[in-house]
Amino acid sequence: FEFDATAHLATATPLLSEGPGTVIGPYKLLQQIGEGGMGAVFMAEQSEPIRRTIALKIIKPGMDTRQVIARFEAERQALAMMDHPNIARVLDAGTTGSGRPYFVMELVKGVPITQYCDTKRLPLRQRLDLLLPVCQAVQHAHQKGIIHRDLKPSNVLVAEYDDHAVPKVIDFGVAKATAQRLTERTMFTEFGQVVGTVEYMSPEQAKFNQLDIDTRSDIYSLGVMLYELLTGSTPFTRKRLNEAAFDEMLRIIREEEPQKPSTRLSTTDELPSIASNRGSEPKKLGGVVAGELDWVVMKCLEKDRNRRYESANGLGRDIERYLNDEAVQACPPSAAYRFRKFARRNKGILAVASCAVAALLLLLVGLSISNRMIAAERNEKAMALTEKEQALAVAESQREHAQTNFWRASVAIRELMTKTAEGQDAVPAAVRARFSSEAIKYYDALLQEKSPDPMLRYETGIGFRTMGMLHASWGEMDAAEKCYQQAIAVLSALVADYPANSQYVQQLGYAYLRYGTSLSDRGRFQESLPLLNRAQEIYEKLLEKSPDSFDYTLECAELFRAVMNANSGVSRLAEADQAYQRSSTAYKRLIDHKLGDDPYPAGHSGGHLLKRLGNLQHDWALALRAAGRIADADKIQSEADKNFDTVRRYPEAKPEASGNRQPSTEPKHL
Repeated sequence: FEFDATAHLATATPLLSEGPGTVIGPYKLLQQIGEGGMGAVFMAEQSEPIRRTIALKIIKPGMDTRQVIARFEAERQALAMMDHPNIARVLDAGTTGSGRPYFVMELVKGVPITQYCDTKRLPLRQRLDLLLPVCQAVQHAHQKGIIHRDLKPSNVLVAEYDDHAVPKVIDFGVAKATAQRLTERTMFTEFGQVVGTVEYMSPEQAKFNQLDIDTRSDIYSLGVMLYELLTGSTPFTRKRLNEAAFDEMLRIIREEEPQKPSTRLSTTDELPSIASNRGSEPKKLGGVVAGELDWVVMKCLEKDRNRRYESANGLGRDIERYLNDEAVQACPPSAAYRFRKFARRNKGILAVASCAVAALLLLLVGLSISNRMIAAERNEKAMALTEKEQALAVAESQREHAQTNFWRASVAIRELMTKTAEGQDAVPAAVRARFSSEAIKYYDALLQEKSPDPMLRYETGIGFRTMGMLHASWGEMDAAEKCYQQAIAVLSALVADYPANSQYVQQLGYAYLRYGTSLSDRGRFQESLPLLNRAQEIYEKLLEKSPDSFDYTLECAELFRAVMNANSGVSRLAEADQAYQRSSTAYKRLIDHKLGDDPYPAGHSGGHLLKRLGNLQHDWALALRAAGRIADADKIQSEADKNFDTVRRYPEAKPEASGNRQPSTEPKHL
């Protein structure tokens, strides 16, 4: 839609007096064929100097006719130089008898590009093929010094000539000729006049003073159209922008980062119909869009126009590279760039996280200094003792040294994990790498000692697993896998030596659970299932001994949710259904018992558990919808919505970040 602020004005604007049958100069209006924020479009017949059918656009009342015509006259010479098969020519301009400006254009008997693609159910590759000549047309106009300023599907019409789809861009030059500069002085007096079409408007157009507009504004609009061709919606939806206040609407366009197309597809309830319109399956569509098409679209939609494609040809060439299975030039933003953007948006979180990381680095330095001091002190004492006393003192000092060190390292890692969970992106990559390297070196050193002390081995295993969870939260899966595998090796050996210790067994099960969940979350479903099955075996044995354990039951609920997601990811719907039932039963058992007067264990509340159950149901509803079981999906989603509504009635504990919870050393009981 074009932004029409007349709804906000106290007085209504008079309607057009011209209609079918009206004669304007050599043109006779035949029928109205369209209407937008700028004006109404009529099919008209030209009688002289040649007879032909044209499109005539009459600008809506309320604009300064003299200024509009003067601006358009300045554009006409450049417009006349444009000669491209995918651009509808602007033929004439003038003023109606009632004093309203009109523009005469080549008549294109077509439909908006998005409507054409959906009606024909074109797959993604054909949609991209159709956008290529649009990019070339825009490039041609830019080379002639013309910026469109209002590119959108209704200004890109597709008509068929000999069964061949030909897109044509209309309204070149009209947007600039009719544009009013939006300044603080004119904001209210000209509030209902042309601002642009907000769904396709670039951030620089969403400013009070639109003096600084260049060709890259059209690149942004092309990116919005590409986003819509891929996902069925614009980055910022019509509903949201229409409901927002005027200044909030402009702020959203200027400041908010849109979802990637693949993310939008994975979160919309309309995925089955969107995929159907693109001749694809719901599960496959997101995978096709993820990656290179995401990068191409997001490069167009950069808030900083210096980071967009420099030209429409640049966008067109990247689309051609994708269609030819060549590497595209667009790529994800660097970590440093993402960090700078995050820092600007989250100065408070950054300050807290920076302090936390600084404290952790100081702790590592202090640990090193402490180790040296302990060694020096130990040597001084040893010199004054007998040989036997020396041996005893050295052994005791080493034990105390090791115990002190692993507790310090454990506290440091868990502190970093807490701060990371509060704002992961706020931890600079260089700091992460240094901390990770130092921590893993320390745990590797503990392994090399081959200490028989079970508590030291236990903390070593926990340390590797915690580092695996940290690397997974940072998206560094290679490093995460190495840490998870080391943790499982250490804890498996410990359980083999102490099979009756349920605390060691639980930590081994939790390591398998976190490792499997991390793989499943990244779409590696087939690899995750053996790990999750091993965790299931461990937890089932634990629950046989302690069927009323709160911790075991909660971890089993998490486990079966991961098993559900992994099985649905490999299209094993029956196994996924069974896992969903077990996870749902576990959550409901916890909730039914704990919604009475009994206190909750630390970190949990009724609202917290209900929210987890709602998230489980939402995941299952998405899987059912992707499998075509729409009625079942709607029923489950309805249950999830009820639980989310109920959450508000209970005091909510501070949410635990994913992967941040450590299993308790002593299981609490229901």
